[in-house]
Amino acid sequence: MQRLNAKIQSSADFQEELRDQKLEVIADLFQKLEWLNPFQHHQGKTDLILLSKLLCEEGFNPPIIPLAYTSSWTQLTDWKNYLKRNKTMAGRAKPISKKKKKLGAFPISQRPIFLL
Repeated sequence: MQRLNAKIQSSADFQEELRDQKLEVIADLFQKLEWLNPFQHHQGKTDLILLSKLLCEEGFNPPIIPLAYTSSWTQLTDWKNYLKRNKTMAGRAKPISKKKKKLGAFPISQRPIFLL
C-alpha cells in the first residue's frame, strides 16, 4: 500500500511539474509574440486570443491583464507566476448578480468603453 501511495504521489508531482512547464512555455511564447508586435495600436489582440486558448486548453483561466504589454516589461518568471496565480484567484471571484441591468443603467462616467 505504501508503494502505491508513493507512486500516486510521484505521479501527482510529475503532473504538477508538467503543468508548470507547459505554463512556462505558454508565457514565454506570449512574451515573445508581444515583443514582435511593439505597436500601441492593435495591441496584440490575436496574441491575447491565442494566450487565452492555450491557457484554457491546459486548465488555466484566461488572464485579466490590467495594462497593455504587461509581459514585455516583466521577467518571464514573474509573468508565469502572474498567469498561475490567476487560476487560484478565479475561485474566489464574486458571483454574478442575477438581476438584469438595463442597457442605459450606467451613468455616463461608468459606461464600459469598447475599443475596436
